[in-house]
Order: sequence, then C-alpha cells, then structure tokens
Amino acid sequence: MMTSKALAAKKQTFPLDQGLEKQLQFALFKIQDMQDMMRRADSKAQFVLGASGVLVSVMVAFASNVKSIFLQDAALIIGIESGLLIGFTVSTFVSIIHAFLVVNPFTPSLSTQKSQLDLPALLYYRKIVQTHKTPAEYCQALFDSSPRELVRNAGLEIYTLSIGAIRKYDFLKSSIKWLIASFTFWALILSITMLWSP
Repeated sequence: MMTSKALAAKKQTFPLDQGLEKQLQFALFKIQDMQDMMRRADSKAQFVLGASGVLVSVMVAFASNVKSIFLQDAALIIGIESGLLIGFTVSTFVSIIHAFLVVNPFTPSLSTQKSQLDLPALLYYRKIVQTHKTPAEYCQALFDSSPRELVRNAGLEIYTLSIGAIRKYDFLKSSIKWLIASFTFWALILSITMLWSP
C-alpha cells in the first residue's frame, strides 16, 4: 500500500496533467463497462442453457407419448414427427454449444499486441504473474509506470475486452436464434403428439 509520501513522490516524478487524468478516469470507467457487458452476456448464456434444459426435460417427460406416434399406421404423420424431432435435436444442440462458447469466446492472447505496443504487463492477469515474480515487484512496476503508460495499458485492455465482447455477443445472438428454433420444433412436436397420440 502506497503511503502519502510515496504518492507525493510519484506525483513529483510523473506530474499528472488534468487532461491525462481525465483520460485515465475514462479508461478505467470503460474497462468496468466492458467487464459489465461481458458479465451480462454470461448471464444471458446461462438463461439460454436453463431454457434449453427445460425444453429437453419436457421432451423426455413426453417421450412415451412421442413414441406412440411411431407405432401408428400413419406414414405422413410419422415422417413429419421424425423431421421435427431431428430439427429439435439439432437446434437444441447448436444453441447449447453456442451458449457454452459465450462463456469461453477464445479471446486472442495479449502477448502479440503487447509486444507491438511495447507495454509493461500491468493489467492482464496471466502476464502479471509471468512478468512479475513477486507482489512487491508488481507494485514497484506500477509505481515506476508513468500516467501515460497506465493509460496505454488501459487502452490495450479495453481493446482486448472489446474483442471478447464482440465474440460473446455474436455467439449469444446465434444461441438465442437456435433456441427460438428449438422452441418452435418443441411446440410443434407436442401439438402433433397430443392430437395424434392414441
């Protein structure tokens, strides 16, 4: 923890002008905003997974009724039911896979971008541990960094989080679309089952 003397010494070493201070405040605000966006995407993905689980559970509960359709002498109805079951299975499977991809969107490693910008590893958790062997070493790196370097680190973090957010929301939109298709197949299957089951 920095003492008041240490903070005063840092201000003397790296005077923080008002414009740069506002930039740093904005960057920190934007990092928090991006993290909140990614958490919201994760929450929505959990909802999709829960909804998919409900659809599958209801379908399993009606399995015996669905099976009775295939025991009837009605080729057209059996063909329609088979197609709907295949559609339900595929759409539910794809929706679940995309929901899981929301949780792990394969965000690119920061190593290449950091080497291009020649920045100290101050924000990315894996680079923090790889670069700084002790907590004291990391704290010293923070203390030695100029405000401009901190802003550039924050900018890199914002850019990387933006890549992850784009991937998350792309997968989330796809997952929801497939869930809607799954629900449609589910509703049609149950309707035909209730109408044609003996």
